[in-house]
Amino acid sequence: MKIEERRRFPRFPFHSRGFLAIGERQHLGTILDVSLKGALFSSVEPLAITPGTACRLEIYYTGQEEVGAATALVAYCREGLVGLELRDIDAATSGMLERLVAMNLGVNSLLERPLPELLEADGPTARG
Repeated sequence: MKIEERRRFPRFPFHSRGFLAIGERQHLGTILDVSLKGALFSSVEPLAITPGTACRLEIYYTGQEEVGAATALVAYCREGLVGLELRDIDAATSGMLERLVAMNLGVNSLLERPLPELLEADGPTARG
């Protein structure tokens, strides 16, 4: 079965700098795409990680000083790409992922909002 067929949530492009921490080691890379429960990490250095390995993903939002984080399990690792199943996601990162998914799915009420409002930490305000 192809990996795409096993996914329960749609993935969306999300190019952002990130770190993948496995034990005491941190690996620099880029987060290429995300979903509500997964991410694709491209490592700067070659990695050989066994599926099922526990890790922590740190996401550096482009243009912001905030860092998002989640614990994860390695779903696969090949050719410098690491597929991650996100497990425990901090509240700020979870909110950001929900807003990203809603915008990519074309939810009309969100599409009509000004961009700065969509990126607020607490989500869109109640303005008309």
